Amino acid sequence: MTHYAVRIIPLLLAFVLVACGPVDPGQDPVGGGDSPTLAAEGFFQEMNKALQSPDLSNLDGRGRLAQRMAAYFPPRERGQARDTIQRTLATFYGRQARQDNRRMVFEIIYSNVALVERNGDRALVRLEEGKVRLRIYGPGANGSEALLSEQVRPLSEVLGVQSDTFPTVFVNGRWFLTDG
Repeated sequence: MTHYAVRIIPLLLAFVLVACGPVDPGQDPVGGGDSPTLAAEGFFQEMNKALQSPDLSNLDGRGRLAQRMAAYFPPRERGQARDTIQRTLATFYGRQARQDNRRMVFEIIYSNVALVERNGDRALVRLEEGKVRLRIYGPGANGSEALLSEQVRPLSEVLGVQSDTFPTVFVNGRWFLTDG
């Protein structure tokens, strides 16, 4: 694993394992998904978009990206989720920006989001064939951008867990990712 990947992989952990925050009664209850799988899929799609967004380069843009991603957490967890995601995006952008004419493309890839189990207002979903792909681009021989490195690792390995499952909760008629 290159030193770029070693420094970036802990940031993924912060995205996926956002800590639960205090109740924030001013938060908008809209967000999440119509099902546990749609909530998880929406979050990971937003994360992949955020990691490639030109809005990473400024504070307001990172705030908007963090707000969209935090909408996949229940209202009581959103404030903390948004703050944690925004800090993580800033750290990711800072590390990405210092890579000496290199551009990193970091994404979560998976074949499907599957419902593992459902018990009342709680459910567990799995990213099937979940992987983290890191591509590093830089100057090529003729001055154009070239792929310098590509690494693909199982998501569970990157997160240091034994499964690719994520808890969800049903709140106010919508499903959300939760910290457990």
